[in-house]
Amino acid sequence: MHNKPNSINSILIIKRGALGDLLAGTAGITVLRKEFQNAHICLLSDQLAFSICPPGTIVDEIINEKEYLKTKFGYLALLKLIRKRKFDLIINMRWVSEVSGILALLGGSKYTAGAGSWWLRKLFSFAPPLLKEEANYHEYLLNLRIVTSIGLEEKEPQLYIHQSAADISFAEDFYKNTKLDPSKTLIVTPIASTPLKAWPPERFVAIAKRFIAEFDASIVITFAPDDGAEARTIKTSIGDKALLAPKTTVNQLASLVSKAALCLCNNSGIMHVAFAVNTPVVCINTSIGWAPYGDWNAAVTQLPQEEDHSANRRLTNLQTQELLKQISVERVWNALTEKWISLHQK
Repeated sequence: MHNKPNSINSILIIKRGALGDLLAGTAGITVLRKEFQNAHICLLSDQLAFSICPPGTIVDEIINEKEYLKTKFGYLALLKLIRKRKFDLIINMRWVSEVSGILALLGGSKYTAGAGSWWLRKLFSFAPPLLKEEANYHEYLLNLRIVTSIGLEEKEPQLYIHQSAADISFAEDFYKNTKLDPSKTLIVTPIASTPLKAWPPERFVAIAKRFIAEFDASIVITFAPDDGAEARTIKTSIGDKALLAPKTTVNQLASLVSKAALCLCNNSGIMHVAFAVNTPVVCINTSIGWAPYGDWNAAVTQLPQEEDHSANRRLTNLQTQELLKQISVERVWNALTEKWISLHQK
């Protein structure tokens, strides 16, 4: 372990991406917040970050990168802003972005930290060693390795997603108005960012019908704002004992999930939301690096045949679809019922 950098009063973290990427990044940000309690922590990200960790939570400020990239000078304008701020420490938490790595290195800070290719790691003040088995690391742990490379103690990942009092009330009102018992509610999220990354919807329907008949449980189907029509079709196929969640913000969704007993989903953003709010998950999975984390979660996994697991991080959508088709209803049913029974025996 390297010596921790001294006199850190301001930190810039570079992390953007989809919901799962940003939530995975909070594993490292929460550690930084606890370690540098008096430092000003600024996150360079995009609009979604304002929902996940608004200023005043685990970060003090968010710079929306896209607003600067819209301008005539793009990254030059952004770099000028960063250098003007004179951060003590800049951390690039984007593993595969050399542009972000260079931005961190040119940002004019006392210290830099990051990962990526071997030559980038040589240039950062702090970087985790490049390991052959890195492809097998979970995404949460990859983010943590960058943070702990500055001399901090390694910890189990803890994700963060903001829930306001209004978000919590929204979820409470939903369960009250629908007369659902949260402890007997299964959240089902059958839709992914693209249909090619989703287990076939008819299999979700088969699981849901069988689950209702077997356990007399309530099923709530959640979906992203643009996926309402597909979610309604799946709900209709399941029948009246399945409910469609209302349209939600990501924060309202977190509160809905936080009160439910269990979540069944594809390997998508909601899996990370569930981890952040401590709701167990059964995930239909084709990835090592993005598998559900924690002993209280379960994965029904079909991996590619390659011995080189780094290929697992480079699957095309079509490869993912072919792997998902190999996962049977019976395998998912067994994992789901085992987890449900174990939860209700406690």
